[in-house]
Amino acid sequence: MNCDLGERLEEALDLNYSIHDGAIIFERREPTKYPICNGWSYRLYPPEVAAQITPNKGSAFNSALAMSCVSGMEAVLTWSDDRILKFNSGRIDEIQLSSK
Repeated sequence: MNCDLGERLEEALDLNYSIHDGAIIFERREPTKYPICNGWSYRLYPPEVAAQITPNKGSAFNSALAMSCVSGMEAVLTWSDDRILKFNSGRIDEIQLSSK
């Protein structure tokens, strides 16, 4: 993952804000290599797992949770101004961001 991702994402949002409502996909081509960005603004179509795991908490949350259960998926992250949620095989960890 390139360390200028935040800057590149901000530039892309300035050009077309609608991309904020999509997934950024990273791929790790070899287990020991860093992930690379495959693209962004993807719409996720996860399997019907989330409904069995937790009550509906919104489409982004439920899609991330379900996608984290897909075979070969390393992790799914969602973020907002104050936190990051990391979904891994149906488990959810919250990462607090330091205040600005």
